Amino acid sequence: MVDYPQEFWDEFDKDWPSLKKSVPHNRSPLSGPIGSLDRNGKWSFSRSIPKKMSPAQWAEFNCQVYTCRSIIWEYAPDGRRLSISEEELRSNFMKIHFIGDNSLDHRFASCLCCWKTRLRKFNDAEVTPYPSSCAIDDPRLPRLGRCGCTVCNSCILAMEHKLGELAEYPCPNCGNRRCFTKFVKVWSVSHEVVKKHLSNLQQQG
Repeated sequence: MVDYPQEFWDEFDKDWPSLKKSVPHNRSPLSGPIGSLDRNGKWSFSRSIPKKMSPAQWAEFNCQVYTCRSIIWEYAPDGRRLSISEEELRSNFMKIHFIGDNSLDHRFASCLCCWKTRLRKFNDAEVTPYPSSCAIDDPRLPRLGRCGCTVCNSCILAMEHKLGELAEYPCPNCGNRRCFTKFVKVWSVSHEVVKKHLSNLQQQG
């Protein structure tokens, strides 16, 4: 692993094509977890797969959808963010792919793991921050896995703590392996959050 950002991005473009192709899928969660991870990272499916989320559950838990407006890959050496300015962070440690159409609309706007808590609202810019304007371990941020699942940062960090140091981590929602890494954070950012961020930059001049 290199420490100089440009060298890292040169390697990233060559060695991590699957991460670059990651996009949030448009599936909503089932009515309950489809399985769980043990402390060794082994996935076990539930004995009976839960049914699809019902319209009543959608209303009860105030579920919503969002349009993914940008996908951000952040280089985080050792899983941490360096003490640098936000401008330098965006320029050197982030690759930002802006999505100019609505091809990624109607994505589930909450964490696919903890949606019943009602804590995550990825479509609400007053609840969900822009990745470069908050701490890298902010629990509200939406993390995107290779599998296409969008899981809140809190659930991913809890899984990392549970499983210990690994090069890559499975998805706590679908059980697919090698979905998340500590040193490349993939953020899925909604239209509303991007719009507020651009407005803030404009106001700053």
